[in-house]
Amino acid sequence: MKINPKKLFLVDFFGAVFSSFMLGIVLTYIQPLIGMPKTILYQLAIVALGLMTYSGLCILLVKKNYKPFLITIGIANICYCIASVYLITVYFEQLTALGFTYFIIEKVIVLTLAFIEIKTALK
Repeated sequence: MKINPKKLFLVDFFGAVFSSFMLGIVLTYIQPLIGMPKTILYQLAIVALGLMTYSGLCILLVKKNYKPFLITIGIANICYCIASVYLITVYFEQLTALGFTYFIIEKVIVLTLAFIEIKTALK
């Protein structure tokens, strides 16, 4: 099955919009129910906004030769997940079950997308 690279960038874009909204607004509002410090939530939201911007620019500007751009966003997503997992371990004692669950689900989704992006680029 061939996956359209432009659609991958679109999925990545809207996923990053959702993540930045959740991290920067929703989770900061209910921070006591999550446990992750607000400053960390804001920092993760800023990274998600950066990934959103990159994907959005790829949608608008990349017309062919998607390979390096898909690999870049895939690796960036993996790095985001590694940083998030590190933060989960650092703040594990403060995280609530709800917070831990949110971050694990987000990581599974982002990593799945990252591997699809890289696999598509390498075809």
